[in-house]
Amino acid sequence: MTIVVPVIMLLWTALLPFYQLFSIRALPLLTLANFELVLSAEPYLVSMKHSLILAGSTATLVVCITAVMGWCIARQMRGGRLMDILAAVPLAFPAIVFSFAF
Repeated sequence: MTIVVPVIMLLWTALLPFYQLFSIRALPLLTLANFELVLSAEPYLVSMKHSLILAGSTATLVVCITAVMGWCIARQMRGGRLMDILAAVPLAFPAIVFSFAF
């Protein structure tokens, strides 16, 4: 129930041409025109394309780096222990920051 009301209000706001409080009189005003306007705008499409390219290339790069690191650690190659420690730093860092904060 805690997620249902905010999602309904988000949809309500997105489907109205301008913000109104929830009421029966506002039901005829619900429209998908806002989505049509945004999804057909050239700047939005360019931004979405750039975001998808960035997300895809970042994910590919991270998979390649971690595959090499995992291979080096599993084969116990020189520097593997250091890579193992560096890979665990992001897991430990938030705990260290919280311990100093409190």
